[in-house]
Amino acid sequence: MSVSPSVAVRYDVEALRRTQFPITQDTVYLNHAAVSPIPQRTFDAMQEANKVLLLNPSGGYETWFMPRLAALHEAIRQLINAAQRR
Repeated sequence: MSVSPSVAVRYDVEALRRTQFPITQDTVYLNHAAVSPIPQRTFDAMQEANKVLLLNPSGGYETWFMPRLAALHEAIRQLINAAQRR
């Protein structure tokens, strides 16, 4: 079975480790599927979401959360090659 060129992406693992998991700079972490550090981009998104909730909880729902939810649905639709989003 061959891998689609769009799926066969090369990653700079060291750069990802350095930028997305700062804990690895001074800690050896062995993932055991229970508790794990979150990537930096996840932390940043959570901070942004919390700021929206702090400053504009009701208005932020329509302007911040819903567009991201729609984008997530579309990304999943494409990932699983679904014909349409429900």
